[in-house]
Amino acid sequence: MAEVRLDGVVKRYRGLAHDALQETSVTFKDGLFTCILGPSGSGKTTILKLLAGIEEVTSGRIQFDGVDVTNVTPERRDVAMVFQSYALYPNMTARDNIAFPLQLRGLPRAERYRRVDDVAAMLGIGPTLDRQPRQLSGGERQRVALGRAIVREPKVFLLDEPISNLDANLRMTTREELKRIHAELKATFIYVTHDQDDASAMGDEVVVMAAGRIHQADKPSDVYHRPADRFVASFLGRLPMNFLTGTVSDGDGSMLLHGEGGLAIDLGPRANGFRTPEGQVLIGIRPESVLATRAVGATTGVVGKVTLTEVVPPDSYVTASVDGWSVRARVVEGDELQPGDSVRLRFSLRTMHFFDPSSEQRLETASVEEPS
Repeated sequence: MAEVRLDGVVKRYRGLAHDALQETSVTFKDGLFTCILGPSGSGKTTILKLLAGIEEVTSGRIQFDGVDVTNVTPERRDVAMVFQSYALYPNMTARDNIAFPLQLRGLPRAERYRRVDDVAAMLGIGPTLDRQPRQLSGGERQRVALGRAIVREPKVFLLDEPISNLDANLRMTTREELKRIHAELKATFIYVTHDQDDASAMGDEVVVMAAGRIHQADKPSDVYHRPADRFVASFLGRLPMNFLTGTVSDGDGSMLLHGEGGLAIDLGPRANGFRTPEGQVLIGIRPESVLATRAVGATTGVVGKVTLTEVVPPDSYVTASVDGWSVRARVVEGDELQPGDSVRLRFSLRTMHFFDPSSEQRLETASVEEPS
């Protein structure tokens, strides 16, 4: 096991206008399963390559357990990397693919194969060891690639989207397997993904990146419920977050949200601990936190008109126009709404997020306790 730290690390490629990795300092804690989450081009795979020694840093330091390994060659870093493409040798059997790192170390054949059998039993791929990669399914190839990493007994595992090519059901099963393996090995796992479901299901901690910069590093629940800025808030979630620029004020017994174009929303009584943000703020609220009901018979909420319906199992959602603001909302169970229907939307102060409209950073002065 090892604690891995990037200290002011920059990666710059010749010919590119922007740094692939801006000055970055982050610690991957000893023995944790950390997911690096972000869109394509965010710099997450660059971090893995720098940790593995495949790429050299432009500036800064990399430390393993406090030891500077910035200029240490890959084979001496005691890390194992699992690639998205698996990178298996096509002319070798699964057994020999897994054993190959041990062969490079000069271990006797009998010892190599004994350790391969142990790893194969852990991964449940014993019956496939005598097959070549072309004879294996995607899930089996993924396990062979993982076995080749495990057999080395490294301090740090670097995983570059190794399950992105699997179908949805197999991905769910493999996530569980990876967490089980991590619990058994108690090693430091650093896992790169663009899939927030992977990150939330497997990560003890999540590092959210974009454009070569870390936006937030926290527990999965905190990244979702307390996003550090607008990017994190918009990137996390099954559906895009609703955003509105406006002000919040005390009304007659309740809080009022004043948006563009004269929009006014009653948010109900002031929540305990809530401190009203001053001036213009950027307000974010997730679609699942806005409830839509058919306007007929409803007496509370803001009136809007449905422009789009969609299903995100197990819930149904509508997009509604409210005084020029387009907002997604979750449909109350039992209502079947169609485009053109009038709806009432109910908002809750407790589920809102507030950001500075200029910096787009979270306003902690407006923080409230998350609902259970």
